[in-house]
Amino acid sequence: TDEWMEKHVALENGQRWRMWKPQRQIAQSFDDPMLKKLVVKSSARIGKTQTMTGAVLRGLAKGLNVGMVQARRDDVADYSNSTFAPAAARCRPVAALLRRSSKSKGKVARLTGNESRDTALVKTLSNGASVRFLSAESPGDARRISLDWALFDESSSYARSLGEEGDPIALFSKRTGASYRPLHVIMSTPLGEDCHVSTEFELSDKRLFFVACPECGHEQT
Repeated sequence: TDEWMEKHVALENGQRWRMWKPQRQIAQSFDDPMLKKLVVKSSARIGKTQTMTGAVLRGLAKGLNVGMVQARRDDVADYSNSTFAPAAARCRPVAALLRRSSKSKGKVARLTGNESRDTALVKTLSNGASVRFLSAESPGDARRISLDWALFDESSSYARSLGEEGDPIALFSKRTGASYRPLHVIMSTPLGEDCHVSTEFELSDKRLFFVACPECGHEQT
């Protein structure tokens, strides 16, 4: 996955993405068939959203149904329009699948007289893959959908509970129940010891990424 991302996912300035070591290790985790949940608890501004977006594009190229969950409804449309759409346009394999899907839907619309097209919140591809942009504030977003991958961006900003619906991460994670290869990815900068990513990290094997000091070579995290 990391090699695919570096080859096909470009940065906002159009330059080739040369992944940092933490990003590479995260991307490589997507290739582990035994992995069911990946939790990344990190500082801000290390490229988490870029890595998540690359994962979405990789999942689509593989023909998977992906759900990208944002904290707020406003974040959902903003991510779809300002982050995913430009990234997909720069990613040749995914852009080609989106174009073929659009042409196919246009033919269906002309034949039936009905409008058939994607929205900013749902994209379907010609290989059967799809991506849905979902809000952790909206339990209704989790209804009547099936996912292979559920990705939770900046989950520390999610409410701990949605009332009778319960934990938003648990709610959306249930939508992968029918998948042959379900994966839940939770990434965030922590906002305290009781936020979602901190709680999930405590339930994990708690791997730490060490970085060598450029002066003395001592590894630290």
